[in-house]
Amino acid sequence: MSNDLRKLSPEFSIDEAKSLANQYYGLKEFICQLPSERDQNFLFEKEKLKFILKISNIDEIYSVIDMQNCAIESIKPCIRVIPDLNGNMIIKYKNHFVRLVSYFPGIPLADYQPHSEKLFFNLGKVLANIDKSLSQFEHEGTKRNLYWNITNAEYIINKYKHLIIENNRRQIVENILNDWIKYVVPQFSSLRKSVIHNDANDYNIIIVDQDNIGLIDFGDMCYTYLICEVSIACAYIMLNKQNPIDSATYLIRGYTQIYSLENIEIDLIYYFIRTRLAMSVTISAHQKQIQPDNPYLVISEKPAWTLLEQLNHFDSKTVCHIFRSACILSN
Repeated sequence: MSNDLRKLSPEFSIDEAKSLANQYYGLKEFICQLPSERDQNFLFEKEKLKFILKISNIDEIYSVIDMQNCAIESIKPCIRVIPDLNGNMIIKYKNHFVRLVSYFPGIPLADYQPHSEKLFFNLGKVLANIDKSLSQFEHEGTKRNLYWNITNAEYIINKYKHLIIENNRRQIVENILNDWIKYVVPQFSSLRKSVIHNDANDYNIIIVDQDNIGLIDFGDMCYTYLICEVSIACAYIMLNKQNPIDSATYLIRGYTQIYSLENIEIDLIYYFIRTRLAMSVTISAHQKQIQPDNPYLVISEKPAWTLLEQLNHFDSKTVCHIFRSACILSN
């Protein structure tokens, strides 16, 4: 997989998904199709338990799917991979890899209320525990070249920023990229790298209650900078907030209570947050041109722009000081 954006999502019919689920997994009770950026997901039920049939993008390679399965088995998050009737964890159907995963009941963070200090603190702890569990994880699929890997920020933003029509918004993205190149890129060699989930967005974070939080969809897992994990989560929990920095601070405190961050990482969190948001709106600008009828692809675009415009008025050094103080308080 290159760092160019992927091909269109699969377009299997519901009837074909039903047939596939029945033939390979013995599932007959179809509920609905679920949204996805680049794959297809179908929800089924059997004996009051729910399962998701996942049909991967045709560009996906076996080692990446196997990596995700192995990571889920290793860290045992809130979901598990279910073998087919013959014991296979991955099957191939019309050149697409197919899996069945258990369904974690709850509400996506985007739809859950209230967004409390305790919720974000506990979310930080969940992410930290996952990262600690993945710190020794090894698999050939982790070295994938994924466009959502923040190491590709300069390439992705430069390639698609021309699709951002509004001049003032394009300027915000260009300023973020300039800061990234000036302040972050020279520090790459000083930053820890690890395998991470890499996509703790507000639709992959599932809430039962403030003490029971799950993380789903390991499709963007890769080997990258460790600080990306907490930065990506911060970027999404900051959406639609009157005081976005406060929300990020709660999560960072929870994370560092479990998994300490180094000083250089703390100082760069804010740059990682802004760059992730810049990548998100830039990729959305491209994706809505090639799949204009897929609302999931731009679901975070409007609040992301609102947040970027908010953050444009913040002083980076002040925010870094706030984050550093949060880390001190958690220890």
